[in-house]
Amino acid sequence: MDISSAIENQIDLVRITLIAMLVSSGLGYLISMVVVKRSLRDLHTLAEKVQSIDIDSLQQSRIFPHLPEHDEIQIVSRALQEMTEKMDLQVATIKQFVANVSHEFKTPLMSLQSTIDVAEKVKQYDQLFPKIREQIGMMHRLLDTLTTVMQIQKTTTIKKESLGVTLIISSVLDSIRLLHPEIIFTSSGEKDLQIITHQ
Repeated sequence: MDISSAIENQIDLVRITLIAMLVSSGLGYLISMVVVKRSLRDLHTLAEKVQSIDIDSLQQSRIFPHLPEHDEIQIVSRALQEMTEKMDLQVATIKQFVANVSHEFKTPLMSLQSTIDVAEKVKQYDQLFPKIREQIGMMHRLLDTLTTVMQIQKTTTIKKESLGVTLIISSVLDSIRLLHPEIIFTSSGEKDLQIITHQ
């Protein structure tokens, strides 16, 4: 065998190897660029979603349906979605709670205002002051109830006791009578009905 042809064969083999290496490197670079760009695009989308979170629009739809479940961005996206769902539920609960509290305070405040107006007109302070005190007492009880509710939410044990339902109903009716003295209430049933619960 001719040495020069063997050398040429070796050189051709080196050339082919170099070309193959260059082609595979180029393909690898292109593929990695595509993958990185796609990952960065998903990351940018996730960042935009996080920045766009608003207290009034917490519900987030799934933003990466094309990614597999075990993908890191998908895992973070799913955790973000679960977090916003919990926050949305808490915000809705707080809004409902505030609405309920506002409603509960409105009744004694309106009654207090009307009683004071009547007291100023008729100048019968001695007769109307007990009603004013009753309404102030009702607001104090509401505040105590709110404090109790907050304490109950922080603990897992709720103190229960025997409560007279008849007395509670009677107290509520007395409050309503202050607001609407023209209405006559009658009651019937057990006189001393007791339940075991938290007041």
